[in-house]
Amino acid sequence: MEFGVEVGVEFAFLVEDSGFSDPEQTDNGLLFHSAGLEVEVWFLDGHDPMVTTLVTPFDSDGVRARGRGWTSCTS
Repeated sequence: MEFGVEVGVEFAFLVEDSGFSDPEQTDNGLLFHSAGLEVEVWFLDGHDPMVTTLVTPFDSDGVRARGRGWTSCTS
């Protein structure tokens, strides 16, 4: 999957510099985990192809915290 390889390269700083786990393959992209955050990057290959990134914070007890950040871009 070419997209997964590119995401792995572009988001390597999460693993190398920020303590995230190696990426986990999902149905549409990759998911990175840290103690307090999840970063998911996926490719939606529809009529208007789009790359979306979702950042989700977690409380210290592992419960999803309030607030999420989305970023999307189309080609």
